[in-house]
Amino acid sequence: MSNYTGYRCPVCGKAFAQGDDVVVCPDCGAPHHRECYRSLGRCAYEEKHAAGEAWSPATAAGEEDGTFVTAGGRVLGVTATGETLAGAIQGAYAAAREIKFPQRQFRQDIGRRALSALPPRMCCPLCGQGPIYRAAVKGTGEVISVCEECDTVWRRTGEGTLVTDLTIHLEEQGLPPRWEELELLATLDESDNL
Repeated sequence: MSNYTGYRCPVCGKAFAQGDDVVVCPDCGAPHHRECYRSLGRCAYEEKHAAGEAWSPATAAGEEDGTFVTAGGRVLGVTATGETLAGAIQGAYAAAREIKFPQRQFRQDIGRRALSALPPRMCCPLCGQGPIYRAAVKGTGEVISVCEECDTVWRRTGEGTLVTDLTIHLEEQGLPPRWEELELLATLDESDNL
C-alpha cells in the first residue's frame, strides 16, 4: 500500500499518520481513513467520478474546498473527437484552454504536425511539398486555401483567385500572422479547386 503520510483525509481533514488504517477509492484513488469512508458510505469525491477525475499526491495540495488542484508540473493529454482530424484537433485545443492553473502552458503545434504527417492529397503547386488546407479565418469567417509548408494563400475574389502570403493576408485584416487564427476545415484532394 502506498504511503499517504502527511496527506489529509477528505472526510475528517486529519493528516494520515504512519500506521493509519487507510482505504483507497477504487474509482479515483483518493485515500480515506477506513472509518471515514465507512461513515460517509462513499468516496468524498464521488461527484467527480463521472468526469473521470483522479486523485494523485499532486491534487492533494490545497484541497480544503474539495477541488482538485495542481501542486507542480503536470503533463496532461487532452483528446477530442470530430468529423475530421482538423475538427478533433480544434476540439482538443478548445478543451485544453478550459484547463486552468497558474503558469499553465500548452503546445499548439501538435495537431498541426499530425495533419501534416498525413500523406498530402494535393501538393502545393508553388513549393511542391506541403498539403493544402481549406481553412476559415476565425476573425472574419472568410474561407481560404493555404499551403502548410510555404504559407501561400489562395482566396476567391470577384475577379478570380488571388494568390498571396498568409502573413500578408492576415495582417491586411488586422489579425496576427499565426496559424492559430485559422480553423482548418479539410485537406484538399486532387478534385478540389484552390
